[in-house]
This record gives sequence, C-alpha cells and structure tokens, in this order.
Amino acid sequence: MKRRTFLQIAGAAGGGVTLLGLARAEQAGLLGPRAGYDTWDELDHERGLRAIVAAGVLAANPHNSQPWAFHLGGESIELRLDLSRKLGPVDPFLRQLHVGIGCALENLCVGATMQGLAASAALFPDPSDVTLAARLTLARAAGPPARHAAAIVHRHTNRGPYVRAQALDVATGDALRAQVRGDDTHLAMFDATSAAGHSFVDAVVHGTEELIDDPEFMRATDAWFRWTPREVGGHRDGPALEAAGLSPWRRVFAQLAPRPSGARYHRAWLEATRDVHLATAPAFGVISVRDPAEETQLIEAGRLWQRLHLEATLRQLAMQPLDQWLELIDRTRQRGRAAPLSGTSFAPAGFVPVMMFRAGTPQRSAQPSARRPLDDVIVS
Repeated sequence: MKRRTFLQIAGAAGGGVTLLGLARAEQAGLLGPRAGYDTWDELDHERGLRAIVAAGVLAANPHNSQPWAFHLGGESIELRLDLSRKLGPVDPFLRQLHVGIGCALENLCVGATMQGLAASAALFPDPSDVTLAARLTLARAAGPPARHAAAIVHRHTNRGPYVRAQALDVATGDALRAQVRGDDTHLAMFDATSAAGHSFVDAVVHGTEELIDDPEFMRATDAWFRWTPREVGGHRDGPALEAAGLSPWRRVFAQLAPRPSGARYHRAWLEATRDVHLATAPAFGVISVRDPAEETQLIEAGRLWQRLHLEATLRQLAMQPLDQWLELIDRTRQRGRAAPLSGTSFAPAGFVPVMMFRAGTPQRSAQPSARRPLDDVIVS
C-alpha cells in the first residue's frame, strides 16, 4: 500500500472515530450546558420563604432521593414527607428518609437566618397527618446569618480519595462533637487506625459484599443511579457518575463507554468502598439515637448530620455516608433473618447507630448533585 493511500485511509478512519465519539458525547449530554444543577444558584436569587426552601433542598439526603415537599404559609413553612420517593428495600423502615428530612429541616432553620428570620420547629404537629414532619414558625430576628449559612451552597458529599495521613486535629474534633444537641443523639468519632476503626472497615466491607449479592436490593438502588449528564438532566435526582468521586478523565471515559453490566458496576462499588472510601479516610464517625423507631429522634439525627457536614465544609473537610452496614441490618430485619454480626456495636449502651460516615481532607473537590426545581417541591 502506498504511503499516501495509507494516510488517506488512516485519516478517514480517525475522522470516523472522532465523529462516533462526538455522537456518543452528544447522546450522553456531555456537550453544551448541563441541566439539573441550577437549583444550587437559587439561594442567591430567591427571597423570603422561597429562599428558605432553596436552602432546604440543598441538604444532604439518602441516595439523593430528595424525599420532601414544602408548603408555604404567610409566616410558616411545612416540611412534608414525600413517600412517593421511598427507596424500597434500600430503606425498608424509612430510617434514611427521616434522617434526610432532618437534614432539610436544619438547612431550613439556617436558611431562615439569611432572611433575617428565626425559625422554631414543631415536629409532627398534627397526629392525624403522618406526612407532616415539621412546621416552622418564622419571626423577625436581628443579627447576622447563622455561621453555617456560608457553607450551604459549598457542602457536597465527597466520594473521592481523602488524605489518610492528615488526621483530624483536636480543635476540629471538638467542633464536630459540639454539634450534638440533646440527650437522645450521640456522636462517636474515631481514628481509622484504631481498633474501632478496623471494626468499622470490616463492617462496611461485609455489608457491601452482602448487599451486592442481594438482587432485589441492587435493582432498587440501581434504579436511582444516573450514568450520564443527559440522565441527570432528565431526572434531577439520584446519585450520579458525575459525583462519584472519579477523576475528570475517568468520569468522561466512563460516560463515553458503553454502560457496564450490573455485576461489573456492583463490583466496582465494592472496590471503591474498600480501596478508596475506607482505605484513604483518616477518621470515621457514627451517629446514634436512643430509639430508632422514634421518627423524631431520626430527624434530630439528620439535623446533627447536616450540622456536622456544614461545619466540616467550613473547615475545608470532606464527609461521606457509609451506611452499608446499617442497610444490611435493615434488609435482614425486613427479611425476618437474624441480624448480621450482632455483637458488633459502635454506640454506647442505650443507643443504636442510625448513620455511619467517614471524614477527612479531600484530595480533590466534590461535584454537586442535581436537585429538582423549587416549583416541583413547593406544593399548594
């Protein structure tokens, strides 16, 4: 073959590959502006009650399911459970849902201070309406916004690698423990290299291994996962590859490549849990309550988690829930089986763990998760 002919064929092939790549990028939504993230700007553009709701929807929540709805009154906001957004076998007893509602409630109260208001919250004020989780009564208040207000739009779950060698200092540990309010919640923080840290790792890895072998559980969680920017823009909820903690080039490559099989993706989740999330974190934490069957205590646990994450954000620290162990316990209970490793405990006597997480200095910044528009969550 003549050199000229070879170059022409190679050029045509390269051009074809480029066109295919561009077509795939367009199909995946990688070209042009990305939809689903504009709600993160609403806090700067809205005023009054809508601005407070804008703060609420930016809260942490389970699997980015956003299980909430808001009703606006003249001087009040009702925070409601949106039970259509339940996670099924992933959260069979609504533990995570109520924790997420608590996160939104904390953000609402902090957001109120940004509007010159003080919020007092009554939990489940109407016994005949189980979906009415909280009613906030608002009143004019003097003074600057709450300290955590500055962190609301910068708080994102960071699923990437942390700096293992950089332990949390004493002042940070004290600041995190100071976020506990009330006698019904408890926070345990421990070094990843401690005995408790090793037990934490073993429990989370075991939980992940068991869950990926549970087809019903994995189908439920996979239904929420958004692989491409186009899927993110279409749903505006759920965990997404964009926020999975991958490096930019790995993320784009994965979005351009064919979607992997469920088994391969589930194995990758286990590997990321074991080799990135657990292996690089310098510290782990556990939030516990006295009675996990009491919804108000779960909501207070969620408020604590949100305060912890906002405080960490102000200190340039990252956090990520690692709830696989607790999800396995819920799942085995749902199926009427004995609790796994029942002797393992991360809470003092009289308390039960309801949330597990890691904390540390991130190696790279976290990406935001999509949010539904305010008009979709504000109900009449």
